[in-house]
Amino acid sequence: MSRYEIKVNDNGEKALFSIYSKRQVSNWWKEIYKYTIGDYNFKYYVAQNHSDRQAIFHIDNPNEPVSLWWKKIEGEGLLRGVSDYYVVQNDNNKYAIFHINNPNIPISEWWRKIKTHSGIVANESEYYIAQNQRGLEAIFHKDNPNKPISRWWKRIYNIGLITGTSNYYIVMHNNQQAIFHKDNPDKPVSKWWEHIDTHAMAYGLTQYYRVKNRKHEYAIFHINNPHEPVSQWWKWISTRGLVYGESEYYIVRDKKRKYAIFHKDNPTKPISKWWKQIYAGGLIAGESEYYVVQNYRNKHAVCQKGKINPITPWYTDVSIKGNTWHIITVDYNGQE
Repeated sequence: MSRYEIKVNDNGEKALFSIYSKRQVSNWWKEIYKYTIGDYNFKYYVAQNHSDRQAIFHIDNPNEPVSLWWKKIEGEGLLRGVSDYYVVQNDNNKYAIFHINNPNIPISEWWRKIKTHSGIVANESEYYIAQNQRGLEAIFHKDNPNKPISRWWKRIYNIGLITGTSNYYIVMHNNQQAIFHKDNPDKPVSKWWEHIDTHAMAYGLTQYYRVKNRKHEYAIFHINNPHEPVSQWWKWISTRGLVYGESEYYIVRDKKRKYAIFHKDNPTKPISKWWKQIYAGGLIAGESEYYVVQNYRNKHAVCQKGKINPITPWYTDVSIKGNTWHIITVDYNGQE
């Protein structure tokens, strides 16, 4: 629950007030920006004066800003209390990153744009993505603002290295995507593909990733072998399981819209039957040796690794968590 609220006076000006003591804790400003989803780490807020200039204030000092006055300030991480960095926009519409303890000298160069919801500004890593005047993007380390650690690309995705989940990042060039390692900006560790699953990178890519080719089929690759997939090419492959690093299993869908489970070491023979649907909990999530399937009568049952047929009757619905499952509704005989 928030400890502070914004009130508006008769002139349309805004100020921060303590919800508990009712005390006014800021001056009256044309606008006030604060993080609104709770504020247990709340220290800073952004005030906008009548000249439409913005500055950062500490909650304990309403009279002296801790930043200079700028055209715009973007500092969600700082306002959330998780970061000491913020991004400002100057009068030339250029952007730079500042540290809260040094409001006079930026830690970055001035750029056309800096992505503010990931990387160092969000306290996820020591990296950030900047965009130059040509609209190209590159990755920089906070300690070296003059030389990027990547080449300049059409787009760099806010995952992997940027969010602190791995040493890899995905770029786009000529409407294709490839994976790079932070220590080798010139040679990708993958081939160039129509699509590389970025959600897996968000979980921390270490070994496997899923790609989509021009035939709109999917396959899984190992990070050390960009030429031979560990799976066959399928109409669809789940990212849960092997790709997310949850287990050694993955779910595929064929052209007939049937689903089956495969182990990473045997891409030609499924460990399950082909079903109308297979759910990602249990075995796929690395929680147990059980998984839930759905037949063409829209009934559900629990299967076990190593056994082809279900080990339970067919029910209207079943949920599974780890080694236990729960019958949600009723079975064919109307019994609970």
